[in-house]
Amino acid sequence: MFEITRGYKQGRAVLFYDIINPIDNEKKEMVSKAAIVQMCNDGKISNAKIQMWEGKPIVRVQTKELPLVKVDESGNILGVAHQAVRNTASTVTHRAVTENVVDLSHKAKVVGKLNPKKAAKQDTSYGGYDYKNIVQHQELNRSVSYSGLVTISDLFDKIANEFGLQQKELYKAEIGKKVKLSRELSGINNTEIAAIQSSIATYLMNMAHDEVNKTYIKYLIL
Repeated sequence: MFEITRGYKQGRAVLFYDIINPIDNEKKEMVSKAAIVQMCNDGKISNAKIQMWEGKPIVRVQTKELPLVKVDESGNILGVAHQAVRNTASTVTHRAVTENVVDLSHKAKVVGKLNPKKAAKQDTSYGGYDYKNIVQHQELNRSVSYSGLVTISDLFDKIANEFGLQQKELYKAEIGKKVKLSRELSGINNTEIAAIQSSIATYLMNMAHDEVNKTYIKYLIL
């Protein structure tokens, strides 16, 4: 199953899309709208559906903040495109995907805990990625390879190894209290895999922060 990760806009229309199958790490760039419409109708796209308007198909992508870039007739990227959104009065407004840093500290999780509801403000360390450049973020995210990963345990090991954590097995045991590590990725839809992956990454970022902080205190001379 593929999911749409980026759109390419010429004028007012999105004519091409990037898609990825996160399980097989199969990526396709600048797939035509016509091909995407056919894939949606065949049930091969997980995060989009087709809506007809005046006899023409419209690709409705369900992913929030889908990156859109402007391209010229040769396919060269010109910059970040605007996205149209509807407000509660059903009127269309436009907003740009900016490169400003978004403060996510209020969404951070407590170090060592997975339940954000129990977070104490003084224990907050990291809440996720600051979207300084959403296009760059998507490119980095798409570089993740799922090749050889069979279970959630494999996914955890991959992320933990990249963090280079000292107590990986301890953290894995904590994650295992929340999710079934032996669950096979092939039986999980892409949206759920993305949510699990994000939760693991955020949790391990907190653990990495905690380990670094302890090392800092150890060598700090007061």
